Amino acid sequence: MSTSVFVFGAGGYIGEGVAYGFRRAGFRVFGLIRSEAKAKLLGKNEIIPIVGTQEKFDDYKDILLGCSVIVDAIGHNDESVKFLQRLVDLFSHRSDYAANYKPLFLFTSGIMTYGNAASRLKVKVVDETIVPSPTADETKKRFQLENKILSITKLRTVVVRPGFVYGGHGGAIASLFFNPAEGAMTLYGSLEKRWSWVHLDDLSDGYVRIANSGFSGDNQMHLVMLIYVKQWQKQQELKMRT
Repeated sequence: MSTSVFVFGAGGYIGEGVAYGFRRAGFRVFGLIRSEAKAKLLGKNEIIPIVGTQEKFDDYKDILLGCSVIVDAIGHNDESVKFLQRLVDLFSHRSDYAANYKPLFLFTSGIMTYGNAASRLKVKVVDETIVPSPTADETKKRFQLENKILSITKLRTVVVRPGFVYGGHGGAIASLFFNPAEGAMTLYGSLEKRWSWVHLDDLSDGYVRIANSGFSGDNQMHLVMLIYVKQWQKQQELKMRT
């Protein structure tokens, strides 16, 4: 197996963390970013920056062909279906030989896809065997895309549903709960509420572990999170790490 990884969205919060995780694990990592502004930072951290977009696929397709692991850390967007088809077309020739020639594609989704599945089934915990019941239009579209990805036969596909990500330089979720400038913390709902948190470093380690074991089978679903942590416990840890 080649040790090359291509990360789409390497300039984003999750994508950057995942790219660093693969590099720490010894992979050669290419990171797609939208502007030169992020290139210097990625380069200092031994990530090979590729400036471009999902739409301009042909600009870097030759680099993609040399990679065994492809990570979509952008998630669902208006370009997702077209991008997915271009990716399948690019690697379709490999599946004409044997299954082991197919690259591994990891798509980043999220646990919000589950919607009200827990309440519908009257369970406290959902796992990979629970069928989501998304309620918002965005999560419904994301769920449809997940199913499309998992039905692909030309790639080895894995859908990753991270929990609520925190750590590193922050991210949108952390800012909802704690404002360092004001020293104030906001708690949502009951203190007994359980949030499915995952630290960015643990999430990136999860991606690496999936990549290292992902060639044993196709079409997998993985949840990456810490469960059974009450809100006040994780909020306190988040505050100390911010």
